[in-house]
Amino acid sequence: MPSTAEATWKDLLPDAALFGISLVGLHLFRVYCIAHLIERRSATSGAVGAALALLLWAYVPGRMMTASAVLNTAGSLRAHETVESRCS
Repeated sequence: MPSTAEATWKDLLPDAALFGISLVGLHLFRVYCIAHLIERRSATSGAVGAALALLLWAYVPGRMMTASAVLNTAGSLRAHETVESRCS
Protein backbone atom coordinates (compact mmCIF):
# COMPACT_ATOMS: atom_id res chain seq x y z
CA MET A 1 0.00 0.00 0.00
CA PRO A 2 1.17 3.54 -0.59
CA SER A 3 3.03 4.95 2.36
CA THR A 4 1.81 8.55 2.08
CA ALA A 5 -1.60 10.02 2.72
CA GLU A 6 -1.49 11.98 -0.56
CA ALA A 7 -1.23 8.82 -2.69
CA THR A 8 -3.85 8.41 -5.41
CA TRP A 9 -4.97 5.42 -7.45
CA LYS A 10 -2.39 6.37 -10.09
CA ASP A 11 0.33 5.62 -7.57
CA LEU A 12 -0.85 2.00 -7.48
CA LEU A 13 -0.49 1.45 -11.23
CA PRO A 14 3.20 0.42 -11.34
CA ASP A 15 2.66 -2.03 -8.50
CA ALA A 16 -0.46 -3.49 -10.05
CA ALA A 17 1.14 -3.76 -13.50
CA LEU A 18 4.23 -5.52 -12.13
CA PHE A 19 2.16 -7.92 -10.07
CA GLY A 20 -0.27 -8.65 -12.93
CA ILE A 21 2.48 -9.34 -15.44
CA SER A 22 4.29 -11.44 -12.86
CA LEU A 23 1.17 -13.50 -12.23
CA VAL A 24 0.84 -14.26 -15.93
CA GLY A 25 4.50 -15.25 -16.01
CA LEU A 26 4.04 -17.37 -12.89
CA HIS A 27 1.10 -19.16 -14.46
CA LEU A 28 3.14 -19.99 -17.56
CA PHE A 29 6.04 -21.08 -15.35
CA ARG A 30 3.74 -23.36 -13.39
CA VAL A 31 2.12 -24.89 -16.45
CA TYR A 32 5.27 -25.51 -18.45
CA CYS A 33 8.00 -26.01 -15.84
CA ILE A 34 6.65 -26.93 -12.44
CA ALA A 35 4.21 -29.57 -13.72
CA HIS A 36 7.01 -31.42 -15.50
CA LEU A 37 9.35 -30.89 -12.57
CA ILE A 38 6.82 -32.48 -10.19
CA GLU A 39 6.37 -35.44 -12.53
CA ARG A 40 10.11 -36.05 -12.83
CA ARG A 41 10.92 -35.45 -9.17
CA SER A 42 8.10 -37.61 -7.86
CA ALA A 43 9.21 -40.44 -10.14
CA THR A 44 12.85 -40.23 -9.04
CA SER A 45 12.75 -39.11 -5.42
CA GLY A 46 9.15 -39.60 -4.39
CA ALA A 47 7.15 -37.20 -2.29
CA VAL A 48 10.21 -35.21 -1.19
CA GLY A 49 10.98 -34.20 -4.78
CA ALA A 50 7.39 -33.17 -5.41
CA ALA A 51 7.37 -31.17 -2.16
CA LEU A 52 10.55 -29.34 -3.17
CA ALA A 53 9.02 -28.45 -6.54
CA LEU A 54 5.91 -27.08 -4.80
CA LEU A 55 8.06 -25.08 -2.39
CA LEU A 56 9.86 -23.55 -5.35
CA TRP A 57 6.50 -22.57 -6.81
CA ALA A 58 5.45 -21.02 -3.47
CA TYR A 59 8.74 -19.08 -3.19
CA VAL A 60 8.29 -17.24 -6.48
CA PRO A 61 4.96 -15.49 -5.62
CA GLY A 62 6.43 -14.32 -2.33
CA ARG A 63 9.30 -12.68 -4.19
CA MET A 64 6.83 -11.12 -6.65
CA MET A 65 4.73 -9.62 -3.88
CA THR A 66 7.79 -8.25 -2.12
CA ALA A 67 9.15 -6.69 -5.32
CA SER A 68 5.77 -5.13 -6.09
CA ALA A 69 5.49 -3.63 -2.61
CA VAL A 70 9.02 -2.21 -2.78
CA LEU A 71 8.34 -0.70 -6.21
CA ASN A 72 5.10 0.82 -4.97
CA THR A 73 6.63 2.32 -1.84
CA ALA A 74 9.66 3.71 -3.63
CA GLY A 75 7.54 5.25 -6.38
CA SER A 76 5.07 6.70 -3.92
CA LEU A 77 7.78 8.25 -1.78
CA ARG A 78 9.56 9.68 -4.80
CA ALA A 79 6.35 11.14 -6.26
CA HIS A 80 5.30 12.83 -3.02
CA GLU A 81 8.61 14.00 -1.65
CA THR A 82 8.94 17.72 -1.10
CA VAL A 83 11.77 20.07 -1.92
CA GLU A 84 12.54 20.50 1.78
CA SER A 85 12.93 16.75 2.28
CA ARG A 86 15.34 16.55 -0.67
CA CYS A 87 17.59 19.25 0.78
CA SER A 88 17.76 17.93 4.31
